[in-house]
Amino acid sequence: MQGRSRAVVALAIVAFLVGSGRPAFAQSDDCIGTYYRTRDAACIDRLITTLDQAPSSAENGTITGFFAALFDGSPEMRRKLLDGVPSDRAADLYLAALHKAGLTDEPRRFASSRKLEDAASPGAMPLKTLTPLFVPLDNDLLLGAYMATGDLSYIDHILENLRPAVTASRRTQSASALLWGNSRVRWLQVAPRIS
Repeated sequence: MQGRSRAVVALAIVAFLVGSGRPAFAQSDDCIGTYYRTRDAACIDRLITTLDQAPSSAENGTITGFFAALFDGSPEMRRKLLDGVPSDRAADLYLAALHKAGLTDEPRRFASSRKLEDAASPGAMPLKTLTPLFVPLDNDLLLGAYMATGDLSYIDHILENLRPAVTASRRTQSASALLWGNSRVRWLQVAPRIS
């Protein structure tokens, strides 16, 4: 049952993000949201044709996470995509995805072959070791990785990222109840008499 509820949460998160009109989804015919189930090669082709219009990798964690998971999980797909890079913009995104995939030598080789400056930050964490922080870009990266693989561990990380916010919200509610609770109870007892 726990796996089923995680899947429901994952689909709810995907549905929410698709509904919020994020650029990554609008540009890819929403096919990346179901790619892990269909493995539709045409989806990848459509996504690649839109990379030049997509926000940069720093602004588009969903697509970066998607390609990072593809690169990590399929050496054949990685080789095919890296050999057929359509533009410099796509190359920059692929380079960021290679770093996020946790591949150590591949980003350096790719940057050298494309004459790109490999400007990855030394503290960049691969998806698999991304520590839960309440950072939207991290959640976007993890969501993209989930869409590529269907691996619910990425959704678990998103939920871990949200846990501090939920805990803080509960603390605020508890403090409010302690601060205003007695007044509210008294008001609720008096209010019916006033009306």
